[in-house]
Amino acid sequence: MGGYRWWQRYDGTLRIRRIPLDVDDDLNLKREGNNVFFIDLQHPIPVLPNILVQHTELSLTGLSAGLDVNGMVWNGSHLFDGRLRLACEHRSGLGAELGYRRFDLNYDDSDNSSSLVADGAYFSLSFRF
Repeated sequence: MGGYRWWQRYDGTLRIRRIPLDVDDDLNLKREGNNVFFIDLQHPIPVLPNILVQHTELSLTGLSAGLDVNGMVWNGSHLFDGRLRLACEHRSGLGAELGYRRFDLNYDDSDNSSSLVADGAYFSLSFRF
């Protein structure tokens, strides 16, 4: 259970039924910060492909670094969501995390296309019980 603040910027274009839309000019998506809250329930059944690489530094200190990558490629299109992070967790379960996240979508078919990037730094507080 936790939450984080993500300061992302948007960049890209969308084309819906051959009408082009610019993310900045037409949709007015600007650089901004958003709060994200989460509850993490884990189970042993894999539903979507995930890659998790995590390294713990200085045993018993609660410091760690990690890289999460989720993505897929289909018919010349792709979706990518990844984050690079540094974290610290106290033995009480209270933790903090500082990182960078990037969401990248590129979709194209005969009538529609999208190219969207949202990326930026974030700060997270969490409690594990």
